[in-house]
Amino acid sequence: MQPQFVRRMTMALAVVLATAASSATAQLRGFSIGFEGLYSNLTSTSADYSSEDEFGYRFGATVTLPRGRFFIQPGAFYQDAGFILDGPLVRDDVRVRGIHLPVVAGINLGVPKVNVELVAGPTVTFRTSINDNIFGIDSDQTNAVLFGATVGATARVLFLNATLGYDFGFTNLFKDEARDQYGDGNLNHWRLSLGFIVGG
Repeated sequence: MQPQFVRRMTMALAVVLATAASSATAQLRGFSIGFEGLYSNLTSTSADYSSEDEFGYRFGATVTLPRGRFFIQPGAFYQDAGFILDGPLVRDDVRVRGIHLPVVAGINLGVPKVNVELVAGPTVTFRTSINDNIFGIDSDQTNAVLFGATVGATARVLFLNATLGYDFGFTNLFKDEARDQYGDGNLNHWRLSLGFIVGG
């Protein structure tokens, strides 16, 4: 991915988050602190390697800015996600850690007694580190900024919410020689979120 495009996308997401934060005091509907369980997979590998899905997690917060039935919901999470990489003779867990920033738009379906919402929008993950692994894969071999998108369905009851969603990775995890060795896979995630709503 071109550095200029990465800078523009990062700047655009930063503007959205800054706008949401400046509007929050006037239009805040719900500040939610939550935990997400992840089930992640690498979409493809080179011929000499294969991958297996692996569990991970996120924790962080979101804020919901209402527009009638429609709303914007930016968030910030710490992420620890990964996959199991199988090589010709060895296998190991590869963990991708960083700061995950979703900015989704949503609609409340108006279901009685339970607020059912559908959400979708762009995401960006700033990779901060890679765990020690037998392959020697490290931060220098992986892209520092990973763009993607997410979709999900949320049920809100009283002060609790739960979301089932899927995150699509658009950026190749590996770069340069590592991409030639391990393949051009993106990191995708199933996610199950449980949150506690602090604001109304």
